[in-house]
Amino acid sequence: MKIATPGKADALCRAGIQQDTKDEYNCEVPGVVVVNLKRWVEGSPTFDGPIHDYRRLIINHEMGQFLGYMHITCAGPGQLAPVMMQQIKGLHRCIANAWPYDENGHFVTGPHMP
Repeated sequence: MKIATPGKADALCRAGIQQDTKDEYNCEVPGVVVVNLKRWVEGSPTFDGPIHDYRRLIINHEMGQFLGYMHITCAGPGQLAPVMMQQIKGLHRCIANAWPYDENGHFVTGPHMP
């Protein structure tokens, strides 16, 4: 895992997977998770949980990408947001969530992104 300034994170993501992170997002490139320092320090304006939970979400989401999981969306209003949902882009009436499993040990999932 690398924590990089927004500009450096964007450059690494663009070079590694041709992704423009707009100096805002994190990414996973072959062999490394790139974490945007701004997001690590400030959190996300759309994630309404504590900063330490947002940091857990960053790691869990990007490691999910590393393991081959794809982006998914919220299962419905009032449901836990899946870790593989891009929660930084909005919760869409889901509940902010940093963990892959709920309190009962069930994998939190939702529909695949179109």
